[in-house]
Amino acid sequence: MALLCLCIISQISAQAIQTRWHGKISIGERPALMNGDMILEADGELHTGGGKLSITGGYRGETGSRIFHDVTIETGDISRFMDISGSAEGSTEIIPAMDARRDGLPVDLIRAKKDGSDAAVFHIKPVMPDCGDCYVQLKHKTAGDYSFWSVMGTKTLPLIKQLSSHTLLVNNNASTNGGHSFSYYRWYRDGQLLKENAHSEYGGSYYTGENALDADATYSVEATGTDGNLYFSCPYRYIPQALAVGVTVYPNPVPRYTQANIRVETVDLSLLKDASVEIYDMLGRLVGKTALNGQTLTTVNFPPKQGIYLLKFRAKDNIEDIKVTVE
Repeated sequence: MALLCLCIISQISAQAIQTRWHGKISIGERPALMNGDMILEADGELHTGGGKLSITGGYRGETGSRIFHDVTIETGDISRFMDISGSAEGSTEIIPAMDARRDGLPVDLIRAKKDGSDAAVFHIKPVMPDCGDCYVQLKHKTAGDYSFWSVMGTKTLPLIKQLSSHTLLVNNNASTNGGHSFSYYRWYRDGQLLKENAHSEYGGSYYTGENALDADATYSVEATGTDGNLYFSCPYRYIPQALAVGVTVYPNPVPRYTQANIRVETVDLSLLKDASVEIYDMLGRLVGKTALNGQTLTTVNFPPKQGIYLLKFRAKDNIEDIKVTVE
């Protein structure tokens, strides 16, 4: 038996046989019961609205099949729009319409027998939202003899701050992030989960991308609030930037025939690997050069002739000039 085009279903009572569905099917707002197995074909679209469909048999979704469901603020945490007595198989895309008032609480959508049900039967195509739009995830879990698919979604928040060319930080300051407090974080790059070696399991409140972050990638973070809810960051595009570097020369003035000390302060020590200090006289002639060799503290020799010299610090794209007097 097959149904075509748009159908409105309030109650189904059929023999316990496989029933194939294609085209658009809607069950409306009232509970619906289907006796037997259900197959949603590749062109099948099941529109549930806020209703619930109970299937006494198993479910199979063919690749390309889709289910549309409204997740409202009134939807309870254990409410399901599909309750399957048997197992689920195949591949069906879930397209939820999330109530903007929901705030990261999971909602159970589907229950099926664990035996034979694969986590990938129901899925959501990942979409990177704009800041302030809703970010939705579908989670699979098992409990007892059953598999559950739950949906979570909340508006994205501008949480990520860039500290340097290799470090991103989650803003965990409730006074500046809208009143939120977080306890756990999962970092993503282009939608793929990252594993941060410097922290336990998936990462702490900051992510360090080794020598540098990927300028062609988009980063995001899933943060667990101390209230138990999940929050999602706005997508963040890494901005290449020259790091602030503090360079100090002392003593200044420098007594003749005395070495001067050069101290460098930076959060990115990799900058110092090829850093150097050059000394120029007031005619612009190079009169001395010293490599830092990764050190934050080094000494340099100025010419014995009294006068004003220009010390030029170079580290990748960072250049800092300091006037030094020899007396």
